[in-house]
Amino acid sequence: MKVLASDFDGTFCHYGTVSEENIQAVNQWRKDGNLFGFITGRDLRLMKSMLDQFSIPFDFLVCGSGATVYDQELNLMWQSTFDDGIVSRIYGEPMVRSSQHIMLSDPEYSWLILQDPASPFHEDGNLFTSITWDQAMNLHGINQISLAFPEVETARICAQRLNEKHADCLTANHNFHCIDITPKGINKCSALQVLLELYGWPPSQLLTVGDGENDRAMIREFHGFTVENASPSIQEIAAKTYSSVAELIEDQR
Repeated sequence: MKVLASDFDGTFCHYGTVSEENIQAVNQWRKDGNLFGFITGRDLRLMKSMLDQFSIPFDFLVCGSGATVYDQELNLMWQSTFDDGIVSRIYGEPMVRSSQHIMLSDPEYSWLILQDPASPFHEDGNLFTSITWDQAMNLHGINQISLAFPEVETARICAQRLNEKHADCLTANHNFHCIDITPKGINKCSALQVLLELYGWPPSQLLTVGDGENDRAMIREFHGFTVENASPSIQEIAAKTYSSVAELIEDQR
């Protein structure tokens, strides 16, 4: 048995669309007795909407850039949460207040502070509860805070500053124009270690694939793979580059 953990956006899904080729490949992979799951920066609601829309099969799900782990039935298996007070610390950063939105998530729900109509979530208001900064200060059990900026470089600089100034309590995972902020030390790589412990899988059985900076650690740690649209720096550390997840599955069966 092999276990394949795939990033979603930019790896399995492109521009909001999932190919039938990828879905069929996953079905065959699982029919062969292997396991397949997603490891994504999306929160549960955003991810579930895509799983339902495209009827994508899976055996496990990691959301929030590693902050939450779910089983096949979407039962919460593990989570890591921020200490109370993290929102006020984040609010103190001027660059954070210039983000197009601030999304705060716990294992079941997400709240959105919409600061710019250009936010990619402007049209997805039905998936979130709109709140103010003052209301956000009273939330508890938050495990991910997500930001978005118009420019990739602005997002990179903001993530760097957050990691430098708040290394005692958070990890800022930068990916293109977005930043996913998780509790200290939590990322996709750490979540895969949790999965190995929960299910008793040998590391040698685990395959990973991703395309972004927030996939770098797991690709390096588990000698993982990437896809052709990944940046050259990600392709350099990957064991192999594929045109699609379907091609990877066919090669690794």
